[in-house]
Amino acid sequence: MDRINLNGSTRFEVRLYLQIDQKTRLLLNLIKDSFGGNIGYRKTQNTYYYNSTSFGSAKKFIAYLDKYHLLSSKYLNYLKWRKSYILIQERKHLTPEGQYKIRKFKFKMNSYSKETLDLST
Repeated sequence: MDRINLNGSTRFEVRLYLQIDQKTRLLLNLIKDSFGGNIGYRKTQNTYYYNSTSFGSAKKFIAYLDKYHLLSSKYLNYLKWRKSYILIQERKHLTPEGQYKIRKFKFKMNSYSKETLDLST
């Protein structure tokens, strides 16, 4: 997220990176046709992947996933990713508070605590 320029100053840079891995390419082709993006192949793992950093693709994914919810902990990651998208669209990523929130979302992705999952009930 942070990038150091040649003059030594630090610049905050945000990318909404989306990646989906699959053993076969069939589903990924459908996703690419519907949302845009790219498909690649990892020879070492014998897997295909879809990825995108496009805000246009992100907007389409959000519309789809708001209608057809993910299951499991993937949904929690999606909510953090979606909140980051909204902050960027509202240009709040240009403020220190917005940058802090996006960093917080990034570091909390894929880490699930009792509070995150609300296991107390």
